[in-house]
Amino acid sequence: MDKPCSDWFAENESYVIIGLTCLALYVPNDVLSLAPSENSWQYASKGWSSADPTGSWSLADVGGQIDLNVPDTWPGPYALIFDNLAYLNPKHSSQSLDVAVNGTQVVTRPFDLKSRNGKRSATIPRQLVRNDSLHIALEATRAVSPTQLGDSADTRRLGIAVKRII
Repeated sequence: MDKPCSDWFAENESYVIIGLTCLALYVPNDVLSLAPSENSWQYASKGWSSADPTGSWSLADVGGQIDLNVPDTWPGPYALIFDNLAYLNPKHSSQSLDVAVNGTQVVTRPFDLKSRNGKRSATIPRQLVRNDSLHIALEATRAVSPTQLGDSADTRRLGIAVKRII
């Protein structure tokens, strides 16, 4: 176990017994990746498609959700940087990403055809942390499906494809 965790019960030469909260403990500055075969799926909760080389798409009916347990010693604020891509084309030329933390909206970030991918950031004030936890919801407010735009038979309402969260 290479992360600090107070829910540590016992260890010997071969095993360490820890509480489940240690498995989802996020250490600030860790990079979370939602690409195939990557390390961060234990943090993803509702609202994500299966991963592909683009990352994982947030699904509009729920919004992509991430749950992080954070060390109580970290003073905050937290600065999250999302490396992402919006599902856009000339028929659907803009999209907004709303970021909410523990039920409080912290920022809305725009996307358009000229800036449909790249990094967007959100600052999370320390006072939004509840019980050492962050529930982060990423909602694309104008999500559409590829079927609606005539691109493919895919009926999922795609929001934002997230590659990494820093």
